[in-house]
Amino acid sequence: MGIVAENGTVVTDAMLDTWVEDAEAGHLPGKPGPVRMGRPRTVGTTAPASPVTVRLSESQRKKLDNLAGARNVSRAAVLRDLLDQAAYPA
Repeated sequence: MGIVAENGTVVTDAMLDTWVEDAEAGHLPGKPGPVRMGRPRTVGTTAPASPVTVRLSESQRKKLDNLAGARNVSRAAVLRDLLDQAAYPA
């Protein structure tokens, strides 16, 4: 059957070709989303970043979300910044 969108619209090859042509020409519909600042997926200049799972209480998660929203950055960026500011030895 091919590709079917969430709203039930069948996406045809012709539609995909048109979208590709529009994108390549720089014609993108809609509005761009907010710019999210933060570090790239590497730490410093050479060390790759690695994922870490942290369990938070609901109130801690809300605080984290509020900080991230206020700074317009990701949760991970807030946590990295807080760790960088911590007075603990490495």
